[in-house]
Amino acid sequence: MEKIRVGLVHHNLNSRGGGEKVCVTVMELLRELGYEIHLVTTSPPDWNSVQRGFGKRVYADRIY
Repeated sequence: MEKIRVGLVHHNLNSRGGGEKVCVTVMELLRELGYEIHLVTTSPPDWNSVQRGFGKRVYADRIY
């Protein structure tokens, strides 16, 4: 059975503010629920910076 794909749109995860924390938390929850995450953003996330800033290791299956 194929995973359900979920598209998230966020302008930029690299600024690490409140909106970015919400997006990262939603990504973490969706991953725990088994969804495939597609992220639409204006610039590619620096995943190491996101992990340092929020203490959460997240990733997207596909980035647009």
